[in-house]
Amino acid sequence: MRFLLFLATLAGSVAAMAAAPRPELPSWFPPPAGQYEPLHFKHFDFTRSPALYLWDDHRRQREVQVDGAYWEFDMGLPGSKTAALKTPEAVKAWSDIRTALERQGYTMAFDAGKVPPGSMVLRKEEGGRTRYVQYHGANEIRIVETGANPFQVKLIPPAEKLERLTTGEDIPYAAPIPGSKLLHGRDYEQGESLEYPCRAKGEIRGTRRTEREYEAPPGLSAFAAKEAYDKAFHEAGWDYTCVQSGLVARYTRNGRDVWVHVTFGLDGAPARYTIAASDTGAGLRADLRKGCTAALYGVNFDFDKATLRPDSEPALNQVLALMKDDPKLAVEIGGHTDNAGKPDYNMKLSDDRAAAVVRWLVARGIAAPRLTSHGYGDSQPLVKNSSEENRARNRRVELKRKDCR
Repeated sequence: MRFLLFLATLAGSVAAMAAAPRPELPSWFPPPAGQYEPLHFKHFDFTRSPALYLWDDHRRQREVQVDGAYWEFDMGLPGSKTAALKTPEAVKAWSDIRTALERQGYTMAFDAGKVPPGSMVLRKEEGGRTRYVQYHGANEIRIVETGANPFQVKLIPPAEKLERLTTGEDIPYAAPIPGSKLLHGRDYEQGESLEYPCRAKGEIRGTRRTEREYEAPPGLSAFAAKEAYDKAFHEAGWDYTCVQSGLVARYTRNGRDVWVHVTFGLDGAPARYTIAASDTGAGLRADLRKGCTAALYGVNFDFDKATLRPDSEPALNQVLALMKDDPKLAVEIGGHTDNAGKPDYNMKLSDDRAAAVVRWLVARGIAAPRLTSHGYGDSQPLVKNSSEENRARNRRVELKRKDCR
C-alpha cells in the first residue's frame, strides 16, 4: 500500500513539474529535448569574484567572471536521483545540443575524451564577450557568458633605454589601474633571487626588483584585476603571461628582459594589490656601479658544449644594450660552473663559453678591445653547491668592470 502511495505521489509530482513552465534559457541556446530540471540561475558583476571554473585551450582550469548570464540545469527526469547518471536520453540530448552549437560557430575548448562523453566545454567569442557551454558528462549543463570588465588599464612596452625611477613614481610599463592610490614604493638592488610561479618557477632573473603597493579603487575584485592586466600585457606586446597566484608577464624586446608579477590581496579594507618588476638590465647596471661585478643568468648553452642556445638572446641583449648605452664601459666576461664534473674540465668549458659570449657581442657591434673573457670553472661559487637551486645560482656568466681594482 505504501509503495502504491509512493508511486502515486511521484507520478503527481512529475506531472506537476512537467506541466510547469520551463525557465527561460538564452535565445541562442538550442532547447534540450525531453525534460530538464533547472538548478541555478545567478547574476554576478565585476565587483564580486564567484568561484566558477571552466577549462581553457591549454587544458588548465580558468576562473570565468559572469555578468547576468549563468544557467545550470540537469537533463533527464526532474527530481530524480538518477539525474546525475549518463542516461542514454541525456547523452543524445547533449549530442544534439553540441551539433546545433557548432553550427552557430562554437568550438571545442576542452574535451575530456571519454566515451560516453565526459566533461566538455564549447566556446564562442561574440560582441566583446565569451560564451561557454559546459557539459559535465553527468547530464548537467552550465551556460556562462563572461561580463564586460569596467576596470581597464593601458600599458606601454618597456623602452630601449633603462628607466630611472624614484620609489614615489609608478612603473611606466606596469601602470596601476585608474583610481588606484600609491601606498608604498620599494627597491631591492642586490642579493635578490627572483622566482615566479607557473612555467617560470625556479628561474633566477637578475638582481634588482622594484615594487609598488596600491590601494585598489572601490569595487575592484581579484578576478577583474587579473583580467585587466592579462589583456593589457598582451596588447602591449609582452611575450608571456600566466594567471596563477596573481599574474606574471615577461617582455623580451627592445633589448630588454623584464618580468612583472602582479599580486592581489583584495580581501582587506581597504583592498590592496602589488606590482613587482624585475629588470635584468637595471640589475646589471646597479651591480656594476656598486660592486664592479654583476651576475647574469639565462645565458644557456648546448649540453657539454660552448654553443649558445637561441633562448639566451633575451639575457645577452641586456649586456648588448648596457654596452651600447655606455660607450666607455669595458668588461671582462667570466664563465662560472657548478661543481659537477672534474675541475680541469669545468675550467676549460667555462673559458670556451665566456669566449662564445664575447664573439656574440662583437658580432653585434661591440668593439673587441672593450671585451675580454676568462673561465673560472667552479672555483668561485656564490653559494655552496648543496642543492639544485644553489648549483643553478653558481652556473652563471659574470660581468666585471675593467676599471675596477
